Amino acid sequence: MKTALRLFRSVLLPACLFFTVLCFVFSAILSHSDTEMTLPTINLSNLFQIFLFSLVLSASNLLFSCRRLSYPLALTLHFVCFLADISIVFFLIGGHFNSERGAFTILFVFAILYLVIAAVASTVRHFLRTDRNNKEAYKRQFN
Repeated sequence: MKTALRLFRSVLLPACLFFTVLCFVFSAILSHSDTEMTLPTINLSNLFQIFLFSLVLSASNLLFSCRRLSYPLALTLHFVCFLADISIVFFLIGGHFNSERGAFTILFVFAILYLVIAAVASTVRHFLRTDRNNKEAYKRQFN
């Protein structure tokens, strides 16, 4: 029971949050575009692909809670999982891009976007950790 509850809290709830945000973003892009016929519509297949993507991404977030992995290694593994998740779910299962060049272009854009967000998150993490270390109470080492 504890394992199921932990799995629900650490994987399924964040996956549902990712799914909701991605569906809103996808809907906003579709509603503000003029070329509705060239863009995919929201159907059950696309919703399933977005949920599968969100579930794998949420599961890969568990890498950051593993104490055996250093933060740079966890970030690198998460980056690889993110790119593999996009490639498998949207390109192989979904077949959204027929040309390899278009798929690699989209993958490159997502990789750059990931790296920018990871750089900001790592910088914020560094300053928060430094601030927390500076605020620790001073303990006398000598009498």
